[in-house]
Amino acid sequence: MKNLFFTALLLSFFVVNKTHAQIITGMMGEAVVTTQYSEVQGNPYLTDDWISGFVILDGQKAIANLKFDTFSNKILYQGKDGATLALKNKFDTFTLTPVTNEISNLKPLVFIDGLPAVDKQTSETFYQQIATGKTALYKFYKKVIDEQPGTSYTSATTRRFKSVQSYYVLKNNQMTEIQPGKKTFAKLFEDHAQQYDQFLKEHSISFRSDADLQILFNWYNSL
Repeated sequence: MKNLFFTALLLSFFVVNKTHAQIITGMMGEAVVTTQYSEVQGNPYLTDDWISGFVILDGQKAIANLKFDTFSNKILYQGKDGATLALKNKFDTFTLTPVTNEISNLKPLVFIDGLPAVDKQTSETFYQQIATGKTALYKFYKKVIDEQPGTSYTSATTRRFKSVQSYYVLKNNQMTEIQPGKKTFAKLFEDHAQQYDQFLKEHSISFRSDADLQILFNWYNSL
């Protein structure tokens, strides 16, 4: 009986690893030239380190260590040999599972594209999904190159990556940038103004918390 148990355990190990390998081989990528930003301080990524996550490819999870290049709106993954590769597969959602709240206290971080174009973003731009429904909320991450002219001590221009974050509401198929706050949402939820005031009295909502914003929007969308 003991030998039978270990045989079954060993078989399940090979099955799981075979499935995992099939998922990984489904990811197609191309080498990334990391020296292209050599003259810019910092990096173009959402996080400095690799984050475990997955991309949905053909209805299956392609599990890998990922980085989100928010400067170029690209997903990078770590190949089996440790190489940094840009994902070339067609996909419309990916998930990151960070261990800290450095980016957002809403975990995991689910990103989607296919939203209406707005400002400089296109339908291929990825947003973090905060809340869905008749009035949905998304968070946009972007790194831009900030240039600072030289001082009297040096004529060299300093170039560095700067992080930019903003929130967008999707309502009636239209994206609108907002600044989360009590007055902003009072106007957005004006069709349920009294209920909104009562909800804030009964719940401790921080407008700086993505998790709390999800609670707030889920409440409104349930009305």
